[in-house]
Amino acid sequence: QTSAGKPNVLKIIGIALLVIIGLSFANGFIRGLPGEGAPPPVAVPTLTVEQLQAQAVTLSYDDLARNTEHHEGKLLALAGDVAQVLEDGDAANLRVNLDGDADRMVVIRYPGYSAARVLAGDAIRMIARVDGRVTYDTVLGGQVTAPLLTALWLQVEQP
Repeated sequence: QTSAGKPNVLKIIGIALLVIIGLSFANGFIRGLPGEGAPPPVAVPTLTVEQLQAQAVTLSYDDLARNTEHHEGKLLALAGDVAQVLEDGDAANLRVNLDGDADRMVVIRYPGYSAARVLAGDAIRMIARVDGRVTYDTVLGGQVTAPLLTALWLQVEQP
C-alpha cells in the first residue's frame, strides 16, 4: 500500500501547489491591471501658480488630439466648460469641452477636487500636464478616445 499510496499523495500535493500558484497569480493579475479602478496617485506640484503659468504652452486641440504622444509631459494652459464630473475619493475625473466646444473634449484628472469642488457647467481655466490618451465607453455603447491630462492648477471662472 505504501508504493500505491505515495503517487496519490504526491499527485494531491502537486495539484494543491498548482492551485495555490494559480490563485496567487490571478490575485496579482486582478490587482495589477493597468487602467482599472482609480488612476495612480498624482504627485502634488511644488511649483507656484506663476511658475506653472510661465512653463505652460498653448496647443491647438487638433494638434493635441492627433499627436498626444509627442506632447506627453508638457504643461498646457487651457480653458473650457465642465461637461461631467466623476468623483473618485478625494480626486475627480472631469470631461471638459475646451473653449465650450463639445467636439473638443478632453479628460482631466483633478487631484485637488476635495479642496475645491467643480460642478458640471462650470467654466474653468487650468494648467494641466499631458498624460496620454484614454478610451472610455459611452452610455450609448460606443467608445470615445480623448486626450488625458492632469490639472496642476485649476480655477473656476466667475460668471
